[in-house]
Amino acid sequence: MAGPRTPPWPSLYNPTPELQHRHDSDPTPPGAHYLYNANDIFRFTLYWTLIFTLPPFIICGVWASITTMSAPPTRQLSVGTMRQSRDTSPSSRQKPQARLIMGIAVFLTFVISSLGVGVVSSVVVGYGLAGFYSAGSLNMSTWVPFAWGLIQSLVGLIGLWPAVTNLI
Repeated sequence: MAGPRTPPWPSLYNPTPELQHRHDSDPTPPGAHYLYNANDIFRFTLYWTLIFTLPPFIICGVWASITTMSAPPTRQLSVGTMRQSRDTSPSSRQKPQARLIMGIAVFLTFVISSLGVGVVSSVVVGYGLAGFYSAGSLNMSTWVPFAWGLIQSLVGLIGLWPAVTNLI
């Protein structure tokens, strides 16, 4: 006897019959999709987390890279004469190519960070959910990884915004 079949991703369905569940009805309404395998739960959670996490990180990465590439050379006041002089720091003497490379590096750092955060948080949450649901012998709706992916990305945004604004 084969185990339950994994539905294709995303397999979101209308949850209204589940929300209007009556005690005399089938616990798994027709048209509903459930996950039972821990690897499938992780995979669905990973996909949704990346879908919700990548866009904010990409937007912040584009903003940070544009800011890095377009920062004008700073001017300093000479202490003795109180006149403006050109800043001679290494960042103000960068060639346009160096600024472009630095902007690309900043953008790639944001994208790689997003992927890392998405994978690590999905491992923890996905396998944690699988453990809870299998311990209780419960059916996990395909909406649960969707909801947890959204929750993870919103919690990540809370931590992302102050750190990015301080860096920029």
